[in-house]
Amino acid sequence: FCTKKTPDETANYMGRLKVLDAIKRISKKVYVIGTGQLALNCSESILARGIVPHVYEYGALPNSLLESRCNKRNIPFVRADKMDLTKVLLEETEDALIVSANSTYIIPGIVLSKTNIYGVNFHPGLLPAHKGRNAEAWAIYEQDEFSGVTWHELSADIDSGAIVAQER
Repeated sequence: FCTKKTPDETANYMGRLKVLDAIKRISKKVYVIGTGQLALNCSESILARGIVPHVYEYGALPNSLLESRCNKRNIPFVRADKMDLTKVLLEETEDALIVSANSTYIIPGIVLSKTNIYGVNFHPGLLPAHKGRNAEAWAIYEQDEFSGVTWHELSADIDSGAIVAQER
């Protein structure tokens, strides 16, 4: 049951526990904002825990792959623009978890300042290096020895929230 863990493994484990705790605590409303397979995997994972996620794809074209897969699995799906999505989040009154999974939508600070909202974001690089878009390309350009992915808490400063989990 208990094994020795490196500091990185321990941090990743604690981060996962924090997210799972948030999912358990915020069992009424989970928003998955993103696109592609990652957003679908996150949605299915949340659904497997008995919570029906609300999937929002920002800037999606009609009949996107995510939309068709959500429809097949009876997962609520909405194609939204920036203003509509911001309005939905600002009007949320219940405790809610936002999972940003491969999303280009930058959640406004006014949304993140709401006390009933907790959020995590997927970043395709090892933060704090290469914040923002195209982290993979920057890792190659900078000739990084290795790269990886980061899940971090959402904050008003892009890709600056507390790291929840990282993997090389």
